[in-house]
Amino acid sequence: MVLNLKNASTPPQPFPPELYYNILLYIGAKEHELTWLWTTGREGFKDAVERVFISRHINKTYLRLLHAEPSEEDTTDEARRTKLVTKVKKVFDYGNPPHRPEIVVQIRHYVNDTWVPSMEVDWDKLEVKIDWIGLYTEFFRETKEKNRRMGEFMESVKPTLIEMRTKAENGEIDAMEPFKWSLNAYGEALDKNNLEVRAERIARNVLKQDPRVTSWTDPNKAGAKRLKDIACMASCEDPYSDEGEDEDEPPEDDGCE
Repeated sequence: MVLNLKNASTPPQPFPPELYYNILLYIGAKEHELTWLWTTGREGFKDAVERVFISRHINKTYLRLLHAEPSEEDTTDEARRTKLVTKVKKVFDYGNPPHRPEIVVQIRHYVNDTWVPSMEVDWDKLEVKIDWIGLYTEFFRETKEKNRRMGEFMESVKPTLIEMRTKAENGEIDAMEPFKWSLNAYGEALDKNNLEVRAERIARNVLKQDPRVTSWTDPNKAGAKRLKDIACMASCEDPYSDEGEDEDEPPEDDGCE
């Protein structure tokens, strides 16, 4: 038996980039899937992931003004266009300060008022230019941190939940009590977690923008409440979404009351 070792040390040829792109296209568009794709998948397949976002998600990403009313003005009409520009300019005159975010990022059904980097407005063309890679990074980095903390919370309450289930099985408490307790505990923890992560981001951005500020403790609770309301509305929208294989699949439950 003769072994041909001529090419034994030749390294395997890398797969073509097109293959990675086509594989990643099959990843769903739920929030946890998008978060994983951008924060983890992109570490190894940067070009392919960014190409997926360009082809599938950028056209389902837009900016909302926190204090502006929804408008369906016909911008092809000059008079209406002027009216719309005047209206929106009033909002932008205040800017988008880190301590009181005025712009909400919406990606499909998911929203947050994370920082919008390198934003420039062209009033003549009614166009907004942004650093889209930075925008997704800010958005999904915060979502990943929220998910991490909620994972820690779920682990911390496991002993209590197991104990309650045992009592329910023994007839010591109502059979529905563990379910009701876990539902309430999760909702309270989710609200608390969202407020804390957002407040930390606001403080971090304030200190980054103004070196003269040494600390920041205002969590902007009013803005957080408005953001939660917008998130509830966005969860019910259907922005020409393809988040599931089934087009009629409902959005994820986000805890809106």
